Amino acid sequence: MVNDALWSKGRRGVVEINERLEPAGFVIGNGVVLLPAPGFMKDGRVEDATLSVPDEGEDALALQLEVRLLPEGDGPSEHARLLDRWEAYHGRRGAARFMVGVAQAARLGNAVVDGEELSVVNTLGNEPALLRRLNADRAALARGVKRLTGNEAFEPTAVGVDQRGVDVRTRTGVFRVPGPRGKQLDDDGAAAMVSELLMSGGAARD
Repeated sequence: MVNDALWSKGRRGVVEINERLEPAGFVIGNGVVLLPAPGFMKDGRVEDATLSVPDEGEDALALQLEVRLLPEGDGPSEHARLLDRWEAYHGRRGAARFMVGVAQAARLGNAVVDGEELSVVNTLGNEPALLRRLNADRAALARGVKRLTGNEAFEPTAVGVDQRGVDVRTRTGVFRVPGPRGKQLDDDGAAAMVSELLMSGGAARD
């Protein structure tokens, strides 16, 4: 339940560090959470933080993180890829500094799990190919999102495919198209879901 919520509740939340609250867009992958750093963060220090998704409401997912600043520049290549993913979800990052967080625990309602039980790795190996396929027919993508979720998808761009569904960024925000309830997708299952999404929007079968 907690892992499903981590992937499905969106990529915006509120982060609390040193009793200060900041709204934050974030992405997950490679075992970490990446999000913009508040201006008071110092190089070389590790801070405790709480990321509430989507906010601090009763149904929010609360992640307890240990966060540290990325080095100036993009840092290690795995973090550079996460920064590219952040831009795909949230737009150009400008001159913002970023931090990475390692989950120590998570809480959703009465459910509490240890950080080692959290799934913060995209297990699919074919995500780039699936994104190219989804974005090759934006009209079919928009119609498929509308049919499967009920959301109007203006100017859609598929930005993420993972073991639990597809994320589509539109002019009004990022929509989640969930995969089968209670089931994690492998590469073949994700490819089948992409086919269903496009076919439901009227695209031709491969």
